[in-house]
Amino acid sequence: YEVPYVAMMALAAERKDPERVAELMGELLARGDVGTSVLKHAYETLLRAHVRCGDFDGAERVFAECQAAGVTPSAQMFRFLLGGYAGRPGHGRAAERLLRAMGV
Repeated sequence: YEVPYVAMMALAAERKDPERVAELMGELLARGDVGTSVLKHAYETLLRAHVRCGDFDGAERVFAECQAAGVTPSAQMFRFLLGGYAGRPGHGRAAERLLRAMGV
C-alpha cells in the first residue's frame, strides 16, 4: 500500500501542492507500520513541495518534524533546501544555519 501513496505524494509535490502531500502523508502514517525508508521519502517529498512553492518556513518545519520523529535528514533534503535558498534572495542566514547543521 505504500507505493501508491508515495507516487501520489510525488505527483502532488510536482504540482506544488504541499497541503495535498501532507494529507497523503497523514493517511499513510495512519495506516501504521510505515518503513523507515518510506517515511524518509515521505518527509523528503513534503519538504520538496514546500520548497517548490517558496514556502521555506514550511520546509524548515518539515525538516524539524523529520528530526523530531527520529528520522535522519537525507542528503536530498539538504540539497532541496540549499537549492531553494540559493534561488531566493534574503535566505543567506538560513543557508548558513543549514550548512552548519551539515557540519560544513
